[in-house]
Amino acid sequence: MIKKLNLKSICVIAGDHSADEPGANIVNNFKYLYPDINIFGIGGEKMQSQGMKLLYHSNETTFMGFFEILKHLPFIKKMFKNVISAIKNTKPDAIILIDYPGFNLKLAKKLKKMNILVFYYIAPQTWAWKEGRVKQIRKYVDHLFVIYPFEKNYFAQYKIPVTYVGNPLAHTIMNKSFSFTPLKKLELNKDLPIISFLPGSREQEIENHLPVIFDTIKILHKKFPHWQFVISKSKNISQEIWDKYYIESDCCVYKGDINYLLAHSSAIAVASGTASLQAALHKKPMVIFYKTSFVTYFLARLVTKIRYIGMINILNGNQLVPELIQNKFNVAELSTEIQKEVLTFNHKTIKQAKIEKTVDNLMVENSTKKMIGSMLELIYKNKNK
Repeated sequence: MIKKLNLKSICVIAGDHSADEPGANIVNNFKYLYPDINIFGIGGEKMQSQGMKLLYHSNETTFMGFFEILKHLPFIKKMFKNVISAIKNTKPDAIILIDYPGFNLKLAKKLKKMNILVFYYIAPQTWAWKEGRVKQIRKYVDHLFVIYPFEKNYFAQYKIPVTYVGNPLAHTIMNKSFSFTPLKKLELNKDLPIISFLPGSREQEIENHLPVIFDTIKILHKKFPHWQFVISKSKNISQEIWDKYYIESDCCVYKGDINYLLAHSSAIAVASGTASLQAALHKKPMVIFYKTSFVTYFLARLVTKIRYIGMINILNGNQLVPELIQNKFNVAELSTEIQKEVLTFNHKTIKQAKIEKTVDNLMVENSTKKMIGSMLELIYKNKNK
């Protein structure tokens, strides 16, 4: 902690659901060091619970796909204007942008003209697509904090000030044990296989994924009547939307912290995204899937430079975990891959050892504290130029 530094306010922009927990860790650390600091911006309930004043809740700001963004463009423009206005009125000591690149990089450009120090945490994945964003980062971001080991060298080659701080999910998951207690309400048997399905946290993901999941459960239940099936319902999905797509089947619905479910699963089928990395960090057998509209998928393939969509596969450079994308995400493929994963993971395999080694590299002790320390040093230098 820099004793001479007098901080009055910090603005944090975390428009994605997945940024809420790492954002909350940042808010918590700043509040611990500076109890009276004003922290405001965009975030979720975890950030709000740590004392951040929300201009917008991430439930309002999470959009995925070209058409969904286009549909909400008037709202996004209004939100951008209001955020800029709040920043001008408050004049924070620094801005912390977390992920959410479409919005945050435009904001960074605007902030550069206002001479406000800009930090970016959880970098845009320019190594996968939209490499042109690297120029924007170099021009408008003062310091970049990355969460994957390979990203440090990648961004450094473009002369971007960058620090690897470890993955926040790794710190959350690998330093904690998860009891079976939250699962007891579902009347699950701890000694029998639990097969978990995580269909996603957006309505279009629920719509595209649940029908295949339900039909897969029917097949597996007939073949393995002693297996227990659980579908995780994200809190970001309203009960009204859930009821629209949910079909009665031989499964339980889990609504709590997914880490408790993942920790006790025998196999996991998970939609590509943050949850797939969480599943990998639990070092469990898993299948990654994803299905979207043809247009969205076609456009994504045109601009994507990587072979895999699952982060565990990207990090290793090989397909350690099966991926079922678009038409491959069907009942026959999903049920077959789940069976394979359950059976092969009963034995210590080379693949399992590689998964463990890959996720262990994501762990950096006291990562948030180290990142805050670096931010404070940079703020101090900026104030004392």
